Amino acid sequence: MDYLAFQHGALDCVDTPSNLAFVHGAFHWVDSLLNQSVVTFSISDEVYREIPLPEGLDLVFDIMHSKQGVSVLGGMLCVYSTRIHHREYTFKLWVMNEYGVKESWNQLFTI
Repeated sequence: MDYLAFQHGALDCVDTPSNLAFVHGAFHWVDSLLNQSVVTFSISDEVYREIPLPEGLDLVFDIMHSKQGVSVLGGMLCVYSTRIHHREYTFKLWVMNEYGVKESWNQLFTI
């Protein structure tokens, strides 16, 4: 596995396949080291890329109090964040309306 994949948490995803999403011919996972992007691995050209996460998505990598991940909704890439802070639970869901365009992230809801 190349260094970029290791650097951006690919090995973590191997152990937890529920954190992978497949859309637009690529696997996607949240970068668990830098907290700033979704890492992609394209099947067709076997290349790793990064998609910046939306601004305002609460990413706190604390295994006891938060969880982040990717999903697919209506053929579009989604990211979510759940967080527990002082017995208060927050869930945020964002969808990327135009694949690969950071400005197209749209927050669907916060619960």
